[in-house]
Amino acid sequence: MPFRVRFARRGPSIPLEIAIAVLIAAAGVVTLAGVAITGEADRLADRTGLGEAVFGGVLLGASTSLSGIVTSLTAAADGYASLAVSNAVGGIAAQTAFLVIADLIYRRVNLEHAAADANNMLMAAMLVLLMSLPLAAYFAPEYAIFGIHPVSLILFAVYFWGTRQAVELRNRPMWRPRQTDETREDAPDKEESQIHSLPVMIAIFAGLSLVLAACGYAI
Repeated sequence: MPFRVRFARRGPSIPLEIAIAVLIAAAGVVTLAGVAITGEADRLADRTGLGEAVFGGVLLGASTSLSGIVTSLTAAADGYASLAVSNAVGGIAAQTAFLVIADLIYRRVNLEHAAADANNMLMAAMLVLLMSLPLAAYFAPEYAIFGIHPVSLILFAVYFWGTRQAVELRNRPMWRPRQTDETREDAPDKEESQIHSLPVMIAIFAGLSLVLAACGYAI
């Protein structure tokens, strides 16, 4: 008898072969959409004047994380607490590890050297802070308000505070990284950013974000 997969709140079970096919197809679409949305994000960063560091760390980071976010939310809604948490933490670990591959692809110098930017440093520091808060909560006394630990709310507050500081940092930098011959300047490409009108570019970016979210649900 073939294996079958049963979802907690999704009605009848489906064959394992179909479940695997859906997983592979959704992962493939995430890959293609991720490549497409990166190019669109670069053009929007130039068009809006936010810059690659701010746009990538805030809007692109949130959009490309939608598939993982929806996956964790769906798993949590179905009662799979361990799957929801492990997906979120594993996603962060995997993305961090894949920086090694990105560093190998960028052949000239160390990737962080080429991307020396105050906003990148700020977002990296915020990531360390966000990851340390759940660890601190784990060793703190158990406490919850309507089933929600206060650290969960603090995580949201720190994230939104950090993104606001990242936007303000571009206009009022507290320090500047030392520029070298290998530092890649974020020079807007005016011709590339004028391919479509701003509403069309936003619509494309939003549409690709929805595709990533739908794939997360399928996964």
